[in-house]
Amino acid sequence: RSAQSVSAAASDVDKRQVIYFNGHLDSVRLCSGWTVPPYDAMIKDGNMYGLGALDMKSGCAVIMQVLAEFVKNISDFRGKIVYHLVSDEEGPFGLGTTYLINDRKIDTADFAIITEPSAGFAGVESPSLSLGARGGYNYKVKLYGKSSHAAAPELGVNALLDAAKLSCELEKTDMKNDDRLTRGSHCLISMSGGGQACSVPDYAEIEIFRHTVTGGNIETKKDEIKRAAERAELSSRLEIEPRSTPAEGFDLFLITIGR
Repeated sequence: RSAQSVSAAASDVDKRQVIYFNGHLDSVRLCSGWTVPPYDAMIKDGNMYGLGALDMKSGCAVIMQVLAEFVKNISDFRGKIVYHLVSDEEGPFGLGTTYLINDRKIDTADFAIITEPSAGFAGVESPSLSLGARGGYNYKVKLYGKSSHAAAPELGVNALLDAAKLSCELEKTDMKNDDRLTRGSHCLISMSGGGQACSVPDYAEIEIFRHTVTGGNIETKKDEIKRAAERAELSSRLEIEPRSTPAEGFDLFLITIGR
């Protein structure tokens, strides 16, 4: 039904327009906690359960259904339909779509349909058409402390402890709300540091994925990190850097806080 609806809608546009479809074929790594076999594509109560079924094999399947329905039912379209089912959306770089951006493969599109499961994050019922989605910044915070013997931790600066304090303060950030996109969010996705026997760790690192709504920019993100560090009263020196990207024309930031 979804494929037929999108196909019918596409037939109503200007016959010379370029329509772009995009989906990704990779999924996240298998995590713990599955209650059904993750690779078996189990059908239960009318739903399919399996790794990547929602994000986003189902979306890619809909794109293929749309194209099949369109070719079968529409004969007078004089425009162009471009579709890409890319690799490596989940990271580290989103290389599939990045290639298309760098190579100017999609510059001529009049509009795009991305079959991500956006309804699940926008507080609306599925299926739906969402006119946009939250943006995101992925960044690391590197913390530099001072090592000492673990028998005298007061002589050092525990970078791992400061990383934990900063993570907690970032969680308290007041998130802006958007009527259509819901709220922004912080997610601590990794923490590392230490590892030596009987030593205060002098280095730690956290990684954050920050979903954003309209009205925010890089400067506001810098400011909220600085304010979280001030509230945490850290002793470590901080460096904040974004995830590197092979895409052209993206503004990245690197700031240092502390001694």
